[in-house]
Amino acid sequence: MNKKRKILIVILSLAIIVIGIGVKIHMDNVRFHEEMVKVVKSDEGQKAINSFFKKIDKNAFTQNGKIKKITIQYDQIVHNPMGGIDVIGFVNDNEKFDFDIGLNKYNNKLKADSGTYSSELDDFLTEGQNNVEKIK
Repeated sequence: MNKKRKILIVILSLAIIVIGIGVKIHMDNVRFHEEMVKVVKSDEGQKAINSFFKKIDKNAFTQNGKIKKITIQYDQIVHNPMGGIDVIGFVNDNEKFDFDIGLNKYNNKLKADSGTYSSELDDFLTEGQNNVEKIK
């Protein structure tokens, strides 16, 4: 074998190894994302998310509540660097009413321990209340 052919074989071998490692990492990430989606879709995950909304609207998901429906964007679920799952979505089919909730396990129980939501959703939820009630 001549020198050029040996160099070509080495380069091709390295390229195949690098591509293989890239495919493995990608497949692991896809599996990990699917696991997170499974947790969020589980009864425990849905219960934790619903409890977050019940804290901000005690009548959520009822006829008297302002929050009727939540839509979770499953393709945007991400792993939180602190070990939990960040869930992103919106309320009542209005994309301006977006939210971001952090799910974590405590004592083997899944809880929504943090969350933020848009000022538009906040305005919608506090609509009709006086300023003293908004501060609470």
